[in-house]
Amino acid sequence: QTFRHAVTISGLRPSSVARMRMGSFAAARAAAVAAAALFVMQATGKIAPEVTLAQETVTVKVRMFWIRHGQSCANVMDQCKVRSTEASKYLPKVEAALRKYGMEHEEAPLTGELMEPDGKEPDCMVELVSDRLRPGARGEDGAIIRVHDLIKDPPLTLCAHHQSSRAGTAFMEWLRENDIKIDFLGSSFLMRAFETASAMFLEQDEALREAVLRPNIRVTPLPYLRERAPPGYTSVERDNEPRNIAEQLRILQRASFEHGTKFDERMCNRHFAESWPSLQHFEKFKAFLAAHVVPSLSKVRRDLPWASASEFELLKALEAQLETEMDLEKHGEYVEVHWAGGVYETGKDFTKTEYSAIDAPEVTIALVGHNQMMLEYCFGGDRASKPNNNAVLEKLFIVEATPGIEGRDIQYARIVMRELAGHCAKVMDAPAGNESLASLVYDDVANCQDPYDVSEWIGIQKPREPPLIGAFGFSRKRDTTRCMSLADRGPLCYPIGKEFSPQPAAVAAQ
Repeated sequence: QTFRHAVTISGLRPSSVARMRMGSFAAARAAAVAAAALFVMQATGKIAPEVTLAQETVTVKVRMFWIRHGQSCANVMDQCKVRSTEASKYLPKVEAALRKYGMEHEEAPLTGELMEPDGKEPDCMVELVSDRLRPGARGEDGAIIRVHDLIKDPPLTLCAHHQSSRAGTAFMEWLRENDIKIDFLGSSFLMRAFETASAMFLEQDEALREAVLRPNIRVTPLPYLRERAPPGYTSVERDNEPRNIAEQLRILQRASFEHGTKFDERMCNRHFAESWPSLQHFEKFKAFLAAHVVPSLSKVRRDLPWASASEFELLKALEAQLETEMDLEKHGEYVEVHWAGGVYETGKDFTKTEYSAIDAPEVTIALVGHNQMMLEYCFGGDRASKPNNNAVLEKLFIVEATPGIEGRDIQYARIVMRELAGHCAKVMDAPAGNESLASLVYDDVANCQDPYDVSEWIGIQKPREPPLIGAFGFSRKRDTTRCMSLADRGPLCYPIGKEFSPQPAAVAAQ
């Protein structure tokens, strides 16, 4: 262990050391090498002569409730009803959207063809003309893209906001019944994710919030959680490109006035969204969670004041030492990241029985994320296990933090992140998305206007008397729609998984 600290502080990579399984001879040899290494490092001034060896490891259990966001204005385009014969009317709208945001392929013209949904893709499609894209093909380098690929960072539909609020009520009531407090509320950088988090947790009644949420909790968008299409699926993903956080908050705040949602921009902690990368990378997220988020939580902060990595040093180390992107095939491989003052590494996985048996403080995190990442890192990519919008999964981690060498100016921490083996358990289910899609009316998607009016694409007629927007919202009363009412059927809508439901007395007695 001392050898690991010496090597880390010296700036060398201790990868091979991390994999050592020492017998008595190897341990004796390592001790001798450690003594020599420390002597050399002291003599050269790499570390201060005052050395404190490792103390007792602090263990923290992390219970993460991983929630899929509600349906967005892009999701509902899977009900596209526009016919190819209407190309002259709709292609100019697509071209305007393509040019709007100043992103990749913005100068590419369209072929002039509008493709209807087929057996593989339920959205309408268009084809770009670019020498960087393969004509007549779909995929990462294909010229054919879906119309909803051009809807940059969409918000929830009004129906989905309503459903998310009801889902939050059901889930928070379960948390209250089981005396579970949420220590941290996070999401990805995408608007539909932190809007869902706000609707589910922060827009509930005061008594429920006080019973379940730690004081002063806000939604904190976190790095490395962005959604991405399945590999090889599309060349354009503007729906997965986050807008600037200030613009996101303006859009959602305006919807609060115009459509009666309860979003308040003060509910959002925008710090990481302004300074960290938005890409998807599960191992970088785990390192960020273990080395920065967990040690900062009030429940364990007194035990881990030395364990929280410098934000700048951690960011620099993650970006320099790990690949930009991560494929599912690499999940479970050993990962190590080191910086001035610490080292992070992944450890052995564990079972839920082992997790339950550990006597250690537990922090509870609610995290709103996205389908593809949840599928891959909860179910190994099995598409048959796709979670419904607003469904809640349980992902468990164990963080083991050990204080190490301290010199005059150096605090050192070795942080090991262990992950639950196998699949995530489903804590709470939600209505299937196709039910919502099949029941949409204009009031469900009235906010979906950028870069085009989604209602026109999915065959929904506007009311004869469009609602008038005033300082305090619409003048026309908005009724609960059929789509919204799917969330109003009580426990039947949001059933709690058997593993998490109270057992009947007779069963418990057995």
